[in-house]
Amino acid sequence: MTTNSRLLFCSKDMHKFMEANELSTVEQLFEIPIDKLVLRPDFPYRLLHEWVMLRDKFNLLWEN
Repeated sequence: MTTNSRLLFCSKDMHKFMEANELSTVEQLFEIPIDKLVLRPDFPYRLLHEWVMLRDKFNLLWEN
């Protein structure tokens, strides 16, 4: 599910960030702690809201 979910849930900008950092799944994206993520020079701050929204959606899906 997490492999294909990247294509369904992520914006083009998030896709570009994930590809640039060789992250093939959303799960791998969430393995990076948020405090480390925002310190990366290639992480655009405009994606912070999307990252939080995706994390919350996936947490909800995993719980149910």
